[in-house]
Amino acid sequence: MIQFFSLILMFVFVKNKNDLYTYAAITVVASVGSNLYNWIHSKKYCKAQLTKNINIKKHLKPILLIFATTISISIYSTSDMVILGLLSGAQATGLYSVSAKVFDIAKSTLAAIILVSIPRLSSILGKGNFSEYENLSGKIYKTLISLATPTMIGIMLLGKDVVLIISGIEYIDAVPSLRILCIAAIINLGAWFYGQCVLIPLKKEKIMFNMSILTALLNIILNIILIPVWKENAAAFTTLISEFVSFAIVSIYSGKYVKFTGVIKTYLKTMIGCMVLSTGVLFIMYQKLSIYLEIILAVGLGGFLYLVTEIALHNNEFISLVLSFLKWSKKKLGWK
Repeated sequence: MIQFFSLILMFVFVKNKNDLYTYAAITVVASVGSNLYNWIHSKKYCKAQLTKNINIKKHLKPILLIFATTISISIYSTSDMVILGLLSGAQATGLYSVSAKVFDIAKSTLAAIILVSIPRLSSILGKGNFSEYENLSGKIYKTLISLATPTMIGIMLLGKDVVLIISGIEYIDAVPSLRILCIAAIINLGAWFYGQCVLIPLKKEKIMFNMSILTALLNIILNIILIPVWKENAAAFTTLISEFVSFAIVSIYSGKYVKFTGVIKTYLKTMIGCMVLSTGVLFIMYQKLSIYLEIILAVGLGGFLYLVTEIALHNNEFISLVLSFLKWSKKKLGWK
């Protein structure tokens, strides 16, 4: 919920360079808000305290591997902007920064599904209950597919409106790179799931480290080759290629340890739902309405059509997600 509200605040309050501090404040709230809430809420269940009795050697190697992986991913994720600025100048960098901002916000919001799942999955594995872990992680992955795919396809279709709202007509050329990054986001979330929900809990940090180094090098090399020709679109395309390679590596290695059932069926049901969603969104766009009204109606109609389609196709994970949200809303709002 914090990620969702941060997304709304970003669209509403961040308009130009004068909103720098507002952007920074929203980013900080999105990053630490849920952690602060969790820290306060956890006091109901346990007491955290410092201890001197810790086996440093046991934890040092995996921690350093995870830290090195995080650093390499950070380098890889920022190399696009740096190389773009060096080789193509400020205009291309400005255009790509708009696409990257939407990409990061949407990805971070959807990634909340993964973040809240990691401790639970690690706990189940720690108790040696592998069958329960495999079943739960499979459900999480199918839920992620069912939610992330229509979200990013919706942003792809409404890319022009999104760019106009957050940046203005001067940045309209950012639409193609935004649409490429939307595809990359779907693949990125799949790769992140396999990495954080499968390989890390299974203590395969070294695979993650090697993957991050490989994809970082690949991304940098492709950027140097392609950016002088296609500028910001090349930066988005190299991100897409790198994310695909990353996904391929972690999914192949993860397949050696876990077997998920029904993933292909979920993909097919999701894609059918996305086709129906796209029809609704394109119908609204064809009406030539104002930007804000177009987005509101397109999201409303597209979301409704997707929901109806997934219910008709018996996408159980998506249906469970909707029912859980309704149950949570009923409890919080006091509905009878």
